[in-house]
Amino acid sequence: MLATSILHPVVLLFSSTARFRTVDIFYPVHSPSQPFENTIGAIALYGIVVVVITSYFRLQLGRRLWKSVHFVIYATAIALFWHGILTDPNLKNTPLDPLDGEKVYIEACCLFIAGLGFLRCRYGLRKAHVRAKARIELLDAETL
Repeated sequence: MLATSILHPVVLLFSSTARFRTVDIFYPVHSPSQPFENTIGAIALYGIVVVVITSYFRLQLGRRLWKSVHFVIYATAIALFWHGILTDPNLKNTPLDPLDGEKVYIEACCLFIAGLGFLRCRYGLRKAHVRAKARIELLDAETL
């Protein structure tokens, strides 16, 4: 996923119609087309890079710190889907067509990931509840 995410904007440098410069790839705030959407995409790319790099150093970082940094992926997913849904693939600034086949695929992936994120959050809350309940029972047993 990281390689694809990095190569995705690099292709724009070789397009004769896109007029993107190297600086527009790394800092797309002033890109020739859709600067806001491209900036959101760049933020998503930087989030992916952070998660991948810290994953290589998770033993040195420690589980708690690594896990805290790893939660960046949820914000990254939001930025990634935002970029994918709102960007005009032809870079012509045409109105969004939410029923375009490419957009429908991205929207379906977004719903799938959102569902998995919801299930993960629910699992974490239940796990915390079970642990808290076990701690209370342990404290009650010790006081008797």
